[in-house]
Amino acid sequence: MVITLDQVKELVGDHREMSRGYIFAHCPWHSDESPSLLIFEDGWYKCLAECEGSGHNGTGPIDRLYEELSNPGVVRPHRNGHKAPLPTVPTKLDDIESLVWKAHADLKANDEYKWYPKQRGIDDRIEVAKLGWWNGWITVPIFGEDSSIQGVYLRSTPPQEKVTGARFIQPIGQHPMLYCPDWRLWKASPSVAVVYGMMDALVISSLRFPVVTTTGGSKSFDPSWMDHWRKPVYIFPDAEGDDKAAADLAAELGWRARIIRLPYDDEVRDPADFAKSSVGRKDELMRLVGSHL
Repeated sequence: MVITLDQVKELVGDHREMSRGYIFAHCPWHSDESPSLLIFEDGWYKCLAECEGSGHNGTGPIDRLYEELSNPGVVRPHRNGHKAPLPTVPTKLDDIESLVWKAHADLKANDEYKWYPKQRGIDDRIEVAKLGWWNGWITVPIFGEDSSIQGVYLRSTPPQEKVTGARFIQPIGQHPMLYCPDWRLWKASPSVAVVYGMMDALVISSLRFPVVTTTGGSKSFDPSWMDHWRKPVYIFPDAEGDDKAAADLAAELGWRARIIRLPYDDEVRDPADFAKSSVGRKDELMRLVGSHL
């Protein structure tokens, strides 16, 4: 897959677009209070600081930058000051498995940890998806069809997001993967939903619908993941930001795919928002999704 500058813009966060076509952004490989990373339209980046992580002379192809941004393992400094450091997530699969199962046991055993899954309307996915609690983060294990753990995704709770500035973290070097909260639904259903967020996938799964997403940004959804799925695919993009990704995926999947746009408003910007306890429109979401799947 050829990575474009527009795809990098989606993940790089706060940046400045320069008149000559390149962008100025914070470098993900080192603490970068002032932006020092130049990203060019011709497919290359250059870090102007002393940056050991970005390769020889601080330059490299933007597909490497895209991979790093899709799987962040470091804090991205904000212009309003430094944020607290992120916890170190294990990278070895055995250690990831240990983290997943301990976090899952802790979440099941402690009701005080369940407030965030309840707030997001996914508390009934704790057992099915083996969700866990780890130092204020919700752990979401990535299972393959054979029920083996392939990786992990950690979603911050609001207090953690406030102090770290990060909504999620993954093990350094973990590539984007297909995420299915409940493979049993996938295998038994005549159709499947595609969404562009882990919380969105968990919410749709809580409605007992088969759903998949990617653990990376929306541009990272690989159509080849669906090669063996010869049934209808309904793509539910967010209110904004996923239109091109949805259109590209639908084009790749051909006759199987159809894009469905939900009735978003100021309070509801993606499928997960329907299920928030403060919004209370989960039943409406069930009717809307169920009318297609």
